[in-house]
Amino acid sequence: MNTDHADAARVSHTLHHPHPLLTRAVDHEVVGVRACVRPGDESPALDLGVLTGLVNPRRIGGGEVAQTMRCGPIEHVSDCRTGSPGSTDEFAIRVATMNVVDAVYKRKSIRKFRPDPVSDDDLRTLLVDAARAPSGGNVQPWRIYVVNGASMPRLKEFLATQPPLDAPEYEIYPAGLTEPYRTNRFALGEQMYATIGIPREDKEGRRRQFAANNDFFDAPAALFCFVDRQMGSPQWSDLGMFLQTFMLLAVERGMATCPQEYWSVRHKAVGTFVNAPENEMLFCGMAIGYADDSAAINTLESERMPLDQWASFV
Repeated sequence: MNTDHADAARVSHTLHHPHPLLTRAVDHEVVGVRACVRPGDESPALDLGVLTGLVNPRRIGGGEVAQTMRCGPIEHVSDCRTGSPGSTDEFAIRVATMNVVDAVYKRKSIRKFRPDPVSDDDLRTLLVDAARAPSGGNVQPWRIYVVNGASMPRLKEFLATQPPLDAPEYEIYPAGLTEPYRTNRFALGEQMYATIGIPREDKEGRRRQFAANNDFFDAPAALFCFVDRQMGSPQWSDLGMFLQTFMLLAVERGMATCPQEYWSVRHKAVGTFVNAPENEMLFCGMAIGYADDSAAINTLESERMPLDQWASFV
């Protein structure tokens, strides 16, 4: 089913990097779009590395173009010209979509970001989609504050005027953490510092790396997740489901994240900056952006215990 030219303009608008030669046609058989050119025009100079948005074909009917579907990188472009001389040539763009399991395995905590900006529109879409995460009784206890664009340098300037640490309002880890949890935590720290060559005895080097949390590891955007103080442990588990959903959706968009409980030790400054009401308590922050793949620290792949150590079939 093809869209008309008015709809095609809306198709082009939904793309993250719209191309002027995208004028019509949505391919229903192969998930993707077609760019059409006039006879004599050069082939569409599409940037295959950055064109990542496409129309969701399941939402197209009666000539109406609906919301954008997120996808992975384009995997193939084929010359689909079938018309006689003088007809419109179509170039089909097939897009590699991402399965949930792929996003699960690709997601990891990124500790060095590129400066590439993140749009507010992308963040709004991620938040709306992440809010489909389950919560007991559909309470939806998450309260989110987004820092992006001009508000990021303002936040960093403000933090520099505030006390460096606050007493946390909850224990990040239980006192006297037992095995195997203690070893899991210790091993991750050693593996992370090993990627950047900071030995255990280099206390100052480790302090500097810890302090990088304060800059969101150079991410251009971030969010803070608060929860109403009346909520209990079940609602806190709902926060985790919301945050994980957000992070997986970010992976689908080619973005990266790092959840940061670090911010629990700066909750007063953060609460003041975002103007959170007294009844809300800061759970964590999250750095959001695009991974710096050249950074050694981003090579870290955290380990997981074998299934038989934590699951029983009864």
